[in-house]
Formats: sequence, structure tokens, C-alpha cells
Amino acid sequence: LAEGDALSFDTWAAAVRAGRTFATSGPIVELAVDGHEPGDVLVLPPSGGRLPVRVRARAAQPVITGLELVVNSAVVASVRPPAAAAEVLLEETVAIRSSAWIAARSLSDRVIQSAFATSMAAHTSPVYVEVTDRPLFAATDADAILTIIDGTRTWIETLATIRDGAERERQIAYLREARRLLMARREDRLAAPARNPRHARKGTQP
Repeated sequence: LAEGDALSFDTWAAAVRAGRTFATSGPIVELAVDGHEPGDVLVLPPSGGRLPVRVRARAAQPVITGLELVVNSAVVASVRPPAAAAEVLLEETVAIRSSAWIAARSLSDRVIQSAFATSMAAHTSPVYVEVTDRPLFAATDADAILTIIDGTRTWIETLATIRDGAERERQIAYLREARRLLMARREDRLAAPARNPRHARKGTQP
């Protein structure tokens, strides 16, 4: 929640919609990128920039064995305490050349034994960075999302228990439109290097 907000369903729901979330099986992980929290969008000029990042992980017991800073799925900085700790801090400055997402995760060698073993770890939602004229798009990620969209649509068409036929059709139409938009964006981004070969030679991410 934002500082000063009272805890209520409405403020909690607003925070979730804004992306101010993290997934955890125990620890709490706080992430700040140039003072911005998960869910925020930073806008940088075409030249990119350097962003200070602060990550803090806390737990009720000493279970944290590592803390990692992740940019576009790659670990760019990490901290490993000499022994499992109840609190770990990571501070780093990251260079951003093209649009990116930045997240943090805590690690643990401790597990919760229930129906299956679960590591006592946590992962934040991202802070998003938009670099002007350098959008982030990975075709492999788009393909994975397309698979999820297609699977969800098939489930709704064949297995979902939706009594209202109009509601079923509304959901199917929504997914079809999502697929169309993502395919259009995928084709546009894959064609971008051909339209601008000078940037492609420099390694600009499509």
C-alpha cells in the first residue's frame, strides 16, 4: 500500500492492480529502482541510463541464503550471506540500454514439506523501464503467451463450466482479440531490424 493508505479491500485491490505485489512462501522482498516500486514505469531517453537499485529481503527466521537482482530474466547482481540470515540487503546500479523489466528474488535452501517440497523463497513483480525508441520484445516470450492464450481459449470452449452462452462467447472473443494484437506486435517487432538495419547491426533488442 502507498504510505498513509488505510488497509481496506479497496486499497489492497488497487495495489494489486498497480502491480505492487510479490510471490512468497515466507520472506518479504522490497524492491526500489531509482525510488520506484514494482508496478511503476520509468521512462528514459533513447540513450538509456544508469539506475540505482535497492533490494531488501526479510524473514521471521534465518532462512534467506541469497538475494538476486534480475533484469529481463538475467541475474545481474547477487548477494550470498555466509550463513542463512533473517535479513539481506542488496544495492546496485544497473545500466539500461533498451526497455527492460527489473525484479528481485530471495533464495533459500530451507523447504516447507507439505504435499510437495517448497523453497522458502520470494520473487517481486517488476519495475518497468521504457527507453524511448527501444522497446522490449522477445519473440520466444510472445510465443509462450500465445500458447497460453490458445490453451485458455480451448479450455473455455470445451471444458469450462460457464452457464451463460453469451458470457462464454465474450471471453472467447476477448482471447481472440488478444491473440490478434499480440501476433501483430510480434510481426511488427520481428520486421523492425529489416526496416532499420543500422540499429540491428548495433545489437538493438527488437
